[in-house]
Amino acid sequence: MKQPLPVNNQANAVLAYGITKDIKHGLLSYNFIKSGHLLYMNSGNLLNEDTKYKVNVIDERTGKIVDNYLKLDEKLGYLSVMEYTNFSFFSDTLSYSQSFSNVIYQLKDGFSIPRLELDFGKNNLPESFPEDYTNLMEFIGSFRKSSYASRIDNYRESASYLSFMYSYANEYFNVFFDKRNNKIYNFKSYYDDLLFPDIEQKKSYDLLSVFADENSFYFSIEATYYIEMYKRSTNITPMAKKIYSNIAMMY
Repeated sequence: MKQPLPVNNQANAVLAYGITKDIKHGLLSYNFIKSGHLLYMNSGNLLNEDTKYKVNVIDERTGKIVDNYLKLDEKLGYLSVMEYTNFSFFSDTLSYSQSFSNVIYQLKDGFSIPRLELDFGKNNLPESFPEDYTNLMEFIGSFRKSSYASRIDNYRESASYLSFMYSYANEYFNVFFDKRNNKIYNFKSYYDDLLFPDIEQKKSYDLLSVFADENSFYFSIEATYYIEMYKRSTNITPMAKKIYSNIAMMY
């Protein structure tokens, strides 16, 4: 089972409420994924005293680091960006993505293997671009004004699709790649025909998939956002009405 659990950086612990005892690990990290008794912790460019790697694998039974991936470039320690997710399991393949890298890695047996490369053509972010900065806000400001596409996040994979979000010209876009017919869908907004078919919804961090299995992607919608969409819609579906009635009972 691959399950998300909350990370508490102040306590350097994983808080596994109702699942197991708290796991003391001593790492600064943004997020992780659990597989068996192993926790794949993403520290990104955060500087830790005991390890100089972006991904560290902890045995939950001991709290000890048993493996690590992707050596950290300390010159880019300033580039510490909180991402929605960096890990994705498909079948037995664990993939790892980074916000300002076009390479999707497979993590296996201590090796980080380049698995996919996202190609934006002339809009690719040069590898040297982050090296010209030492301050995160300055870097982000320059990136937003540039013509580069990057800020990769929410990479997911199923038997039929690949999906990820990226930023270009200060807007968010989503990509779905259909493996079955080798077709790419690139969009920055969409219409939800199951719930609110008349409302254009723009891609953002409020509308990202939370999980993928062999055949499907799963999304969560905040109750407050759902209520907002419900009140705006003039073409509410029966499914939307049923969900709204369940939400209304809690408010």
